Formats: sequence, structure tokens, C-alpha cells
Amino acid sequence: MTGSFFGTNNPTYTVVDQPPSTPTGYSAPTTPAPSSFFQDSGPTLQGYTPMLGPQGATGATGPIGPAGPTGPQGPTGATGSVGATGSQGPQGPTGATGSQGPQGPTGSTGATGATGATGATGATGAAGSAATVSVGTTTTLAAGSSATVTNSGTGAAAVLNFGIPQGAAGTGTVTSVAMTVPTGLTVAGSPITANGTLALSWSGTVPAAQLPNPTTSALGGVQAVTAVSHKWLSSISTGGVPALTQPAFSDISGNIATSQMNSGTSASSSTFWRGDGTWAAASSGAMTLLSTTTISTAQASAALSLSGFTRYEIELYNVVPATASTILELTLTNATVSPTNYTGTGWANTGSSLAADNFTATAYIPVTRNTGDTTTSTAGVSGKIKIFANTPGEMVVMTEATYNATGQTANHGGIGVGSGALTTATLAFSSGNISSGMIKVYGIP
Repeated sequence: MTGSFFGTNNPTYTVVDQPPSTPTGYSAPTTPAPSSFFQDSGPTLQGYTPMLGPQGATGATGPIGPAGPTGPQGPTGATGSVGATGSQGPQGPTGATGSQGPQGPTGSTGATGATGATGATGATGAAGSAATVSVGTTTTLAAGSSATVTNSGTGAAAVLNFGIPQGAAGTGTVTSVAMTVPTGLTVAGSPITANGTLALSWSGTVPAAQLPNPTTSALGGVQAVTAVSHKWLSSISTGGVPALTQPAFSDISGNIATSQMNSGTSASSSTFWRGDGTWAAASSGAMTLLSTTTISTAQASAALSLSGFTRYEIELYNVVPATASTILELTLTNATVSPTNYTGTGWANTGSSLAADNFTATAYIPVTRNTGDTTTSTAGVSGKIKIFANTPGEMVVMTEATYNATGQTANHGGIGVGSGALTTATLAFSSGNISSGMIKVYGIP
């Protein structure tokens, strides 16, 4: 490209453009520095800013250069996937049958095959007629000949005819025939000297040696044994020998009769069997538990049976009333009448002081304070009641009880008059039911 640039001295420059593209097979020289594009034909250009004209049209494509040498073969590419199988073509015509070849040699015999399964059993045939055998004739044959047996019947109904040779004539003379028998047997008619009959009979006892030994399934001989009062026959051996043993405690059932313990001497409802083998009365002062009453549901009263003793102790364990501020009352019943007049004195601990708690001609004996200090809390009435009825119809009663959560106590002593022996002691609150508690009754000798 040739153009004019204006500088200080207005020199003329020729600008040479770099080729736009590199032809095939062309080796371009080293690109010169930009300043080498300018061919200075004048003084040095200062303060110059080039101004380029518009780009010209693209030139025509040059001719194709000669083909370069073949490069080295590249690596083999991966095998492509197998294409789909094409449709089957039509079947061709059948060819002509060839001639038969010569027969081959006979092969060796194969191994014997396994035995087949046994066939089903055939049906049972009809029952045949039972065969019969009967005796026909018996013929005496000449001495020294052979015995014969012939069948004059059939195979199913035989008739046998026997031919028996006569014996040769004997020699000698028998003058007597006798018989001996074992012990226990007797023989009559022995000896026979001419003619007669020998007769056997049984007499006496069988010797032990002739008896078989016993077994669990057959009878046999058993020896005798001397009886022992405290032993029993426990077994018999296979030799017939019995064994005696004393029964074990586990062999005995039921209750021992009183008469079997020291013949029952001194035995009664108030005695017991001691370790020294005697009946004896219980020691004085030992209490006997007569009953235990447990109250778990509310009930109006607790009736306690009294019998067999003249002195009793009643123990109270947390007897709780259903209604507060009530009195636990005791009444006694004789054989014919209930006492209605009780008189006595008592003291009550109110929690802060002692207070007299007397009663006169009442229908009960108070167990708690006579003013009614009980509560329905779990701290019910606990204590003891002692009853003395040594004289029929007259009772002396002493009570001691603790009640309330504050630990109040009461003690009473009283007398009741009735008729006959005591039968019942009844406990009840002056109002309401007994909610819960336990009561035990003891007899004191």
C-alpha cells in the first residue's frame, strides 16, 4: 500500500502490508518488528499517528499447492457394534439322494439296563378244595418183607393202604413185669407174672424239687417265712424266697389314730403329744389362738366366738371407724342372756392431760374414750382387751387402747353380770361401720 503521511518535513513513506494468509506449502519469514514496515525516505517521524484507509476487497484464492507426504498410520479405532441380522433367504431345492454307503461293523453289546420295578401283585385266586387223607386197608405181610403204602384214592382225596410185615418169631420167656415210680406216685398190680394191668395213682405231697420256680407270669413253689409284727412281705425272688421289710414313712397315708400313740392314754382336747411319747396338758399361761378376723370392707360389727376357756385376750390392730368422733364399744354374751349393766372406771390421755373416764350402768364397756375422740384416719384403734370369767355369769374386763393420729390412749376396767359361760364378744362403734382392721382372739389357760 502506498500513501502519504504528513509530518514536520512532509516526507513520503511507503507502507508494506503483511500478507493476509499463508499459501499452502509456504514458509513465512520471521516477522520483522513493526517499525520495519516503514521505509523511511526522509527525516525521522515524530509525533506521528498513522491513519489507515479502508480495507480492500479479498483477493482471489490462489492455486492449490502440491500434496504433502502421507503421514504415519494412526492407531486402529475401536470395533463398532454388530449390525442387525438380515432376513433369511428362501430355502433352496432339495438335492438328489446319494447312494447308500457300506454297512459298518456291528458294535459291542451295551451294558445291561437296570431291573424294572416289580409289577403289581395279581389278584388272589379262588380258594381250592381242601385235600383229604383217609386210611384204607392194613395188610399183614410175610416176615422179612418190606412195608408198603399205596394210594387207592386221588391226589385230592387220598386213601392209603398199608402193608406191614409180620415180625420174626421171638425167643425167650418173660415171667414177670414190674414198675417203679417217683415219690408221690403209687403203682398197683406190679409185678405182672402172667397177665394183668398196672395202675398209677397220686398220693402224699409233691417234693420241693418237683416244683418250678415262680416268675412274674407263672406260679411256682414259695418258701415259708416267719412273720414279724412290724414288717411286711415286700417281694418274692425267682427262687421262691420271700423278703420282709419294715414300711417306710412314705408307704403310710392318712392320719395316725390316737390309740396308736401310747394307746391314747391321757389324750384329750386339752393335751398334746410330747416328744417323750406321752400325752400332757399344755403349760399354764400359754395362749391359744382361737380366731383371726380381717376386715377389708365396711361392716356394722365384729362378733367374736368365745369357747373352751374362762379367760381371753382380744388384740386390736388398727381398727378404723367409718364415722369420726365415735366410741369403740364392747359387749359380751352369756349362754342365755347378754349383760346390759356394765360399771367401771377409766382414764384417758387427751394428748395434753389425763382425764377420768368412768361409766355406770351402761350397755357396753368403752374401749376408747367415752366422749368419742376417734377419727377416720388410718390411725385406727389398736390395743388389748382382757376378759376374766372365772365365775359363771360374772365378768371382769380390762381394756387398753391407742387411737387417733395424736396418739391418745384410754384404759378402762369394768364388771358385767350375766348368766352362764361366755359365748360371744362383740365390737362395734357407737355410730357407723367398721371400715377396716384386724382382730385376734386368744384363749388363756
